[in-house]
Amino acid sequence: MTRFNGCLLRVLCLALLLAPGAAAETVVSGIHIYGPGEVLGFCRESAGLTRLAFPGSRSWVMPGAWEGYHPMPVDEVVSAARAVTFPVDCLRLHVLILPGPRLELPNSSCEGDVIFLSPGRVPYPTEHVHYTVTHEIGHAVHHLLMPDSREDLWRAYAELRMVEYCDPALPQPHALHLHEIFAEDFRVLFGGEISRCGGEVENHDIVRPDEVEGLREFFLSLVDRQAAGARIVAYPNPFEINMVLSAMSLD
Repeated sequence: MTRFNGCLLRVLCLALLLAPGAAAETVVSGIHIYGPGEVLGFCRESAGLTRLAFPGSRSWVMPGAWEGYHPMPVDEVVSAARAVTFPVDCLRLHVLILPGPRLELPNSSCEGDVIFLSPGRVPYPTEHVHYTVTHEIGHAVHHLLMPDSREDLWRAYAELRMVEYCDPALPQPHALHLHEIFAEDFRVLFGGEISRCGGEVENHDIVRPDEVEGLREFFLSLVDRQAAGARIVAYPNPFEINMVLSAMSLD
């Protein structure tokens, strides 16, 4: 009887998560937002564990029972993403609103172009949702447009930001890490009014990003750099019916 009740509870939880408005994928300026119900579609049972396996990210162990968790509201996540003024449409980001937490301790809520939004034990305030969504989009931007291998760009950013350069691939205190400074700058410069928190950033010892001349232009130049980073080459030339298109880096 206990086993039956447990199964029934899980079915009811699943039905709630799949309710209209909770499961539909929403696309905002190239950002694909997956509600908790749709995230469950990427979960699989294996060896007695529930694993989340979203394409392009590592596999994560999930609790398997979702009661007691409060996922971020889909409408607030969409609102935060819609308020972002940075041209993220060229990046094709994926935002997963998790129905439960990842049980293994993650190093980050962002893996490349995939963002994981963990639920809370109590409902999150609107300000927290907007802050978190925009901050994590900032992380996705530096993953995709300014990877750690581009030491030249990180050195230029550190100089512009008037902070000491340190290899962003190495551990650093959270508020001093270039990744975190970048994501906070992104939130203030390109986030909506709710996410900006009046222009304040986590590290109060550095200049506010909206007071740094040329910082906004530096961020936007990353998009231009990506667009110019490859050109399409067709061969043979002159064209024949059987033509091959190839991307060639200009760096």
